[in-house]
Amino acid sequence: MPLAHIGAVSAVVPEHRVTQDDAREYARRFFKGKLRSLQRLLPVFENADIDARYLSVPKSWFDAPKTFQEKNDTYIRVATELSVRAARKALEDAGVEAKEIDQVIFVSSTGFSTPSIDARLVDALGLSPHVFRSPLWGLGCGGGAMGLSHAYRYLKGNPGQKVLLITVELCSLTFHFQDFSKSNLIALALFSDGVASVVLGGEESGLAPLATIQSTRSTTWPGSLDVMGWNFLNEGMQVVFAKGIPAIVREKARENIARFLETEGM
Repeated sequence: MPLAHIGAVSAVVPEHRVTQDDAREYARRFFKGKLRSLQRLLPVFENADIDARYLSVPKSWFDAPKTFQEKNDTYIRVATELSVRAARKALEDAGVEAKEIDQVIFVSSTGFSTPSIDARLVDALGLSPHVFRSPLWGLGCGGGAMGLSHAYRYLKGNPGQKVLLITVELCSLTFHFQDFSKSNLIALALFSDGVASVVLGGEESGLAPLATIQSTRSTTWPGSLDVMGWNFLNEGMQVVFAKGIPAIVREKARENIARFLETEGM
């Protein structure tokens, strides 16, 4: 069975730290008089079991509305900076030179860039000008796992090669100043900003493995397009959460995972 070796994993966060208490108090002020069930919903900040998070911009940035252009320009700048830091750390830990990378997979859902951010990393990291690039957009919370799956499938057919995976989410930059919905409150309680990078190699790449990937599976459930995602408005992206998410997990996830493990003899 073909394997993909994980040689190193790194993660970086931006500099602006916000405690969960700060986030809850901001939500209390923001939604006051706008969300009837506010007091009932505020305990979600404690239930999230988060102490602190890190943001791409200082807290004062959230004191006034921002245009989509302002948000996206910040996304491009910060995503590039953090991606370089995370990738350099992963490459160093794996003992791999940037020019040894054959494929770059870049995963994100919280901003737009054309050329994509991975194109900006070629010069910044010193990657080969012939490196293959695969930007993946719109995978949301599962983006990191899907990136690993894509890397594995690439390395199955190229066992002597190496892949650099970078996944970026800067959720704070999508904050919507006219959105007083429950979904926006949940987003305030859960999400923040960060970048992770992974160096992977095929079985013949010579990469020393911390762990291996032996198989993957992707499942898209019919009728689930409105469960999570974005609405696209003039002011930018607006988060979408369906209240049926817990039920979907309870009803579908266990069986799907069990069948996948069964096919692997586990």
